[in-house]
Amino acid sequence: MQICKEHWNKIRARIKELGIDHLGAQNAEAALEQMQDQIEGNDDPKNFDPLMSCNWMICHKALELGGLQLMCAKEDGSSSCPICEAWIHRHDGYDPGDPEVTLELFENFWIIGPTGAALLHCQTLGLVPRQQ
Repeated sequence: MQICKEHWNKIRARIKELGIDHLGAQNAEAALEQMQDQIEGNDDPKNFDPLMSCNWMICHKALELGGLQLMCAKEDGSSSCPICEAWIHRHDGYDPGDPEVTLELFENFWIIGPTGAALLHCQTLGLVPRQQ
């Protein structure tokens, strides 16, 4: 399972809007170092990565709703995007025939929630000031 480029870019843009894009790894090598630190038990707040945190929140929810088959490659060998799959299957009580439920509204559920949670966590850790 891997978030598609379109949704990844939307998550990154939302993190930037929230002013927390400077936190976390700035490249793949730094991300690997941070993950290694966390595996070794170093829970330094500087290791918190809002983008990866959102990735794990979204993947967790998708697995909860869609099951382990999301971890398997599709017939064409590609990975499933948890947000795309959720839209296709309209989890969380959305009626696929409801014209009020647009793709934009649906994506907002999957992007704004996790990015908001990441912002709150950054504030709790003291990485960014709390907003009034």
